[in-house]
Amino acid sequence: MYGATAGGKRGKDLSSVDLTAPELQAKPISLNKLETLTRFSRKELQAIYQGFKRVCPTGYANKNTFISVYQSFFPGRSSSGYAQLCFRVFDKEHSGELTFEQFARSLSQITRGSEMEKIDWIFDLYDLNGDGYITRSEVREVATAIFDLLRPKSENDRESTAIDERVDKMIETYDVDKDGRISKEEFVNVSSKDPQFIFNLNVFGTQL
Repeated sequence: MYGATAGGKRGKDLSSVDLTAPELQAKPISLNKLETLTRFSRKELQAIYQGFKRVCPTGYANKNTFISVYQSFFPGRSSSGYAQLCFRVFDKEHSGELTFEQFARSLSQITRGSEMEKIDWIFDLYDLNGDGYITRSEVREVATAIFDLLRPKSENDRESTAIDERVDKMIETYDVDKDGRISKEEFVNVSSKDPQFIFNLNVFGTQL
């Protein structure tokens, strides 16, 4: 995403960027600090930053920019819905904009994080209103966005039956106490004991 991948072509050190340039409104955090806050190397951070700066010269990525970049990775697919869900999780301060620090830290969590960190991120993806629980309607909204992302636009039928089946299965599996919603504790306990879920975590970051 943002035209640079971890381990890509070496970019310019952040310390050498002209922070007084009028087009750069958000001052980037120092590389040394970012190395402690993420699991990326200095070289990887330089490459990722160059891609971020190229797309977001002001130093901020708003939702529309984020969606546009995401759509470029999934041509012919309806990726807007899923991109909006991802942006909400990246934008932890709910400001409507992402700084490079926020972007790098979230990217590190989902690509280099521990199993528990990735599980936390996925829970936040489903917990749309941030109340600490996942409801049936939230599962359906995320499932619909995923189906739209994976199906070509030419296939207009969302296969609502398949979506409903996915929602029913997730609620049945994760709602252990059968109160109609999935708590963070339930989600973590079930996910961490599911071999297929853990396997999927290993490829989740590369698909995001």
